Amino acid sequence: MELHVRDAEGGEGTTAMAITAGNTLPVVSLESPVNGDFFTPGQPIAWRAKVKDAEEGDSADSPDSFGARLLVSAVVERGGETPPGLALMKSADCFNCHALNQKIVGPALLDIADKYRQVAGALEASVDRVQNGSTGVWGPLPMLPHGHHTRDQIHHMVSWIYGLQPGSETPQLLRGLTGEVTPPGGDKARRFVIDATFTDAGNAPAGPLSGKATATLRTRRLEAEDNDGLTGARILGGGSAGGGKFVGAIDHGHYLKFAALNLNQVSKVTCRTASAGQGGWIEIHAASPGGPLLAKLEVPVTGGWETWQETTVSLSKPDPARGDVFVIFTNPGKGGLMNLDWIRFDP
Repeated sequence: MELHVRDAEGGEGTTAMAITAGNTLPVVSLESPVNGDFFTPGQPIAWRAKVKDAEEGDSADSPDSFGARLLVSAVVERGGETPPGLALMKSADCFNCHALNQKIVGPALLDIADKYRQVAGALEASVDRVQNGSTGVWGPLPMLPHGHHTRDQIHHMVSWIYGLQPGSETPQLLRGLTGEVTPPGGDKARRFVIDATFTDAGNAPAGPLSGKATATLRTRRLEAEDNDGLTGARILGGGSAGGGKFVGAIDHGHYLKFAALNLNQVSKVTCRTASAGQGGWIEIHAASPGGPLLAKLEVPVTGGWETWQETTVSLSKPDPARGDVFVIFTNPGKGGLMNLDWIRFDP
């Protein structure tokens, strides 16, 4: 397709784009876990995925073939989007031959980073080898050329590899329609993101296409500042708060939202609050601020805005059990009610 433009003064410009038909984007779905599920740091998470591709069929009919090409990436979410270099590598064939910390066909990516990270000129030399191919660098097996990638794309990929550090929170990368992945332990892992990406074989002259499914999991203890929508109140800093921040400046009727939570295995809720003002109540509603009331707990005056107290009450299971949850602060006619540090959904 070519677009030719001419302005009123006679200036002209042309741009062109190749459009190739004949290959349909594969459809990937994660049957387990599901977006919004809870996870426990340090405890294994089983995944199960399926793929449907118009040209190649269904993963249920060829599980080995589809599983070998399904790349599962799991990483603690630290905010922001996937680095462009990693995104490009996941949609290419890089992880057919390389893993993060073990040799497959080619060397482990961490070994590459350790060897070249501080070597002058190594980055550009690596870009050349990836683009043009090489042999004898890491053993007798050659690396095939990758001329279908631009030099800028390869630069992003190699830069991401060079930035890897031993012990850093790099994605876990595995293959298969089913398996297990273990998130890191400790209380810093608030969200854990599992991506399942399948790249088909293409359908000449159309090239390969990649489909992806994502599940973002949360710990049962949700920091108030990690909400998915805040109305009226504000996120404030506090050294005594669990995550160094809390939700404060709360008046009657203010609320926050957590999206797509799975309350199927939840029977009680605990809130960590403080109040040097009016105190009040916290109501937990399903689906909307005016939706079914699941729990209500009283927040007493504690004598200080960072004098925290934990309060636990029973929680009713909504129908359906998966959906948005609204945390509403109430004390009619009053302002300066309380601060909320975190909320925990327990079995």
